[in-house]
Amino acid sequence: MTSTIYTLGDDNKAKVSQGSQNFGSENNWAYISQVGDDNDAKILQNDDSDTPQNDNWARIRQIGDDNDADIVQSSRTSTGEQYQDGNRNDADLFQTGGEHWSYETQIGNDNKSKVYQGGGDHSSTVYQDGNRNRSDVFQQNVEHDSYVGQYGNDNRSDVDQMGRHHDSYVLQDGNNNRSTVYQKSLVVDNYDPHHVSTVNQTGNNNTSNVNQQGGPSTVVIP
Repeated sequence: MTSTIYTLGDDNKAKVSQGSQNFGSENNWAYISQVGDDNDAKILQNDDSDTPQNDNWARIRQIGDDNDADIVQSSRTSTGEQYQDGNRNDADLFQTGGEHWSYETQIGNDNKSKVYQGGGDHSSTVYQDGNRNRSDVFQQNVEHDSYVGQYGNDNRSDVDQMGRHHDSYVLQDGNNNRSTVYQKSLVVDNYDPHHVSTVNQTGNNNTSNVNQQGGPSTVVIP
């Protein structure tokens, strides 16, 4: 197990914990770097199970003040990275199961990002550049991909994917836009429902809702 913690400002808090209750862990990495003041970061790569938590990578990098970042990986072979540049940003990542990848970037102030990935083989990217943006991503079961890009202020994105093999792409460029994506299917052997959703909203005060369930389908907005 490897862990590196670096802080420069005042009153920063950092915690790293790695390993399962009944087994050790191998090839886990953790990195926390905080430059400003009053930042709080936690990396937890362990749980109370009988399964070794191996080959996980986590990274947190906070530069401004009063930021909060958490990476919790009760999983195997997963990667979680966060980067926050401004002030009062909040990033949370929870991954269970195995073989997940998540990357969260927040440039600006007062942004919030939350990602939960459970099951196996998911990927999530969240990029927010502006102020007071919020993104929530929930992915459960197997083989989902999600991308959320928000540029501007006061945008909100919610992505909820359950079942097997769904893809979601959300891009919002402007202010006060809202996007909701819900994609769900059964997890059955030799069956690939593969829902695909693409949302592009440019300007201000736009709203979109995508709801896909059942067999294969694709939605593109606009």
